[in-house]
Amino acid sequence: MELKGKKVVFIAPEFFGYDLAIERALSKQGAKVFRLKDRPFSSSIANAFTKIFTKLVRVLLDRYYYLRLDDIPCDFDLVLVINGQTVSRNVLNKLKEKNDNAKFVLYIWDSLKNRSSVSDNLDLFNSRFSFERDNGPLFKFRPLFFEPKVSAKSDENVFLMSFIGTAHSDRFSVINKINASVNSKACFWYLFLQAKWVFYWYKISRTDFANAKISDFYFLPISGSDAHDVFLKSKIIVDVEHPMQKGLTSRTLEVLGAGKKLVTTNKDVINYDFYKYGNICIVDRLNPQIPKDFIEKKFNPYSSEILNFYSVDGWLSEVISDV
Repeated sequence: MELKGKKVVFIAPEFFGYDLAIERALSKQGAKVFRLKDRPFSSSIANAFTKIFTKLVRVLLDRYYYLRLDDIPCDFDLVLVINGQTVSRNVLNKLKEKNDNAKFVLYIWDSLKNRSSVSDNLDLFNSRFSFERDNGPLFKFRPLFFEPKVSAKSDENVFLMSFIGTAHSDRFSVINKINASVNSKACFWYLFLQAKWVFYWYKISRTDFANAKISDFYFLPISGSDAHDVFLKSKIIVDVEHPMQKGLTSRTLEVLGAGKKLVTTNKDVINYDFYKYGNICIVDRLNPQIPKDFIEKKFNPYSSEILNFYSVDGWLSEVISDV
């Protein structure tokens, strides 16, 4: 689909600016974008409630979406949905009633095991894409992307390695072990928790938090500019994917675009065309050891073809290619 002059209804959660990168790419290619938020709230309690009671939350949010649909003209051409966790079948059908000629595209950047409620609406989409290879035959595999702005390089490696992310699953344990293994003061670790009560709950409910200190965590999200600054000043970026996911995180692709070295627990990265040992080191999440020769090796730059494919523009072109 040629996007110039097209009207696109874009439904996506707010997620570390990746939703904004897609919106910018849509506008850059000439589309007029009408934005709706999937999961239109930011509190940790509301997000936790949504994960547990997704279908109930969808019913409660229908009115919110109906009011916003009134502001969308009937002559839109494309509905692009990312995840669609809180968008009910009723809302999608309302969009189809407004324009049954529009094409509907779904992209999920999570495992379908974590977003089982999305399965209820799959038949409403003309095309479906996933960042995981094994989300079923209804999905086409398409890895995530990086936004070209992160490709600006810095020769000033203030940090040997860094990690910035939410302290979900076993991330605290993995980062702790990497920190002990490297034993360097030139590391930057930013483990984010949504609230202090989450920390205290983990302390009493999870064995991996038994020795955790509240000072190990941050309770305010790091600003985008600060995160970008740390990113550019790091020689090696650490990536720890959710144990329930196999697809590559956006962080992995950002590292690719920025010309940084990567340490990751995601073994599936070996199956991608950009895997090179000198650039990427796969570690065991139970016993993450980083070889000294990997740290000392120089980064080997990637071809423009690979960088173009994994850019947000390359991602968008493929996702809308079928429609």
